[in-house]
Amino acid sequence: MGEPNLELLRFLINEFGVQTFVETGSGHGATALKAIEIFPVVHTVELSKELYAETKSKLRGRAFCHHGKSVDVLDEILPGIDGPAAYWLDAHWSGGPTAGVDEQCPLLGELDAINRRKGNRDFLLIDDAHVFFSPAALKPPHILDHWPGLMGIFARLDQKPRYTVILASWRCAKHGHPGGIVMPEDVIVSVPAHAAESLRDWLTGLELEH
Repeated sequence: MGEPNLELLRFLINEFGVQTFVETGSGHGATALKAIEIFPVVHTVELSKELYAETKSKLRGRAFCHHGKSVDVLDEILPGIDGPAAYWLDAHWSGGPTAGVDEQCPLLGELDAINRRKGNRDFLLIDDAHVFFSPAALKPPHILDHWPGLMGIFARLDQKPRYTVILASWRCAKHGHPGGIVMPEDVIVSVPAHAAESLRDWLTGLELEH
């Protein structure tokens, strides 16, 4: 359960007018708490009753909190969302208070739900990229068959014209360090084809500027 890079989210807001943030897998609410500071509309979905209650309490009505299976909730809420949305897809079982041990990673179903939206304007960020291209990352009691492989994910993403990259790390100035520091990332980013050049330029600018 990581968190999205806020610089990337701000770029999507400023460059493409994204106003809605949709998170699957609320966890302890850390991502939603940050998202409400920069997005006018935030939806967060959690299957665990315990984590749902915790997140709802923390957000205090400042976001739409949904309890249930992420695919079902997406099918319910996406038709009512106007304009492009940014998604943080992080709904998976990971032990502890998380739910879904019998269906450990619903990612492909989530992508199907997003693909059912008309048009192709959404921006997708998928957390824990390493799990999908390295099965060795999954240890029992995780069930390997419950988790899609990278090619299966790409096949879903390719159902609409998109540009997809895997961010492993990038260089970004922090704390006044003149040369910048390497920021670890573990995210699959997939944007509409019309946004590909802008995203590439932005990512390249992070490297060249610092």
